[in-house]
Amino acid sequence: MAGFPITAWAMRHPWGADTTAVLDHLRAPRGAPLAATTTAPELATSLLDELAPACAKACARWGASRVASILGSAAPTVEHPLSRLAQTLALVRRHTGIGGAAYHIASTETGGVKALASADRMLRASLADAVLVGGIDDDHGALLLVERHGTSFVDLHASAEATGATDHSTLDEAAAARTIAAAWAVGGRAPLGYVHVHADDDDPHAAAERRVIHSVVGDVPCCATRRRLGSAGAGAGAIDVALAAASLSRGFTPEPHPRELEHDRVLLHAFSPRGHHVTLLLEARE
Repeated sequence: MAGFPITAWAMRHPWGADTTAVLDHLRAPRGAPLAATTTAPELATSLLDELAPACAKACARWGASRVASILGSAAPTVEHPLSRLAQTLALVRRHTGIGGAAYHIASTETGGVKALASADRMLRASLADAVLVGGIDDDHGALLLVERHGTSFVDLHASAEATGATDHSTLDEAAAARTIAAAWAVGGRAPLGYVHVHADDDDPHAAAERRVIHSVVGDVPCCATRRRLGSAGAGAGAIDVALAAASLSRGFTPEPHPRELEHDRVLLHAFSPRGHHVTLLLEARE
């Protein structure tokens, strides 16, 4: 099954304004991320300004009504109500000219990754020809443009989702295994460069997540970035996807002591405290 090229991406983080800056910082950490100084609407405007030319080309190529936008988010709260999510989608339309379907996916810690999985399904069902996806929080965010065809270094090759009984203390290993195995199978179970995992080493779910991964795909390097980046909201999953795509382009794992990738594919697994599990398969293009 053919994948869909990620033709453009942009990210923002206190460590830097792009994936290169953040990956370089991960190699030589200089302390914790800075305190938030940019609000989500301000950050969204900055990301959309950067991606506006790529979005305009997509609208011209496919027609504005065939370009969709899907943004991940955490569950709405008093501080971040539904109205704020609607305002962000309105920003997308004003800054990009996108006229297709537009909606949010609310899933704490996995919203940005679920947005990519939803885009994968939408493209495979021919409901759109390009989708702008991502997640945005105060001071953390990333947006990616996925198209049916186009020039890119990285493809979104497959996605898989499941709902399980994961909570703050216990990982639903069966649900995690189902999504990891399903996404990997689409790629023909080809060798992986690394797995971009959700849980950092000191997370209570880390041992279980790695146990599942190794039982399904074998002894593959695992790397996590969320805890070090200080990003756990809607932008976390989208930032992980952007860093995984950039790591495939660079050929090294995203960690303090990077390992050279032996293969040009990466699985990215994410889960929410309420039980959502999502796995994406990204593949470098020749």
